Amino acid sequence: MTTSTTSDVITVLTAEQLFCVIKRFPRVWFSLISTNPYVCYEVPVPSEAVSFDHDNGWPTICARTDIEQFVAVSCDRYQCKVDFYDNDIVNLEATPLTNGDNEYPNISISVTQYF
Repeated sequence: MTTSTTSDVITVLTAEQLFCVIKRFPRVWFSLISTNPYVCYEVPVPSEAVSFDHDNGWPTICARTDIEQFVAVSCDRYQCKVDFYDNDIVNLEATPLTNGDNEYPNISISVTQYF
């Protein structure tokens, strides 16, 4: 009898570690949430369009979208909520951290096994 397990983990990844994880998924979502008024902008891009660079000394995860827009998040570390099923990542949501402070609470990068 095979037993499957699910688990949720909160961890901190460097920008380069996060980039390596999200490149394994077919699609990456960049999200920006405005609280006044409440609006959520989501920009899904194919993982092939996502790149890693250094912008003014900051590690940057960026992508060019289908409609010729450019999205980028510059940060050295990300707080990540990772959902596992057995040993596979099912969902990951990453929020930028800077020097341990969450200076960008309205920005996130996410990937999922499900569409």
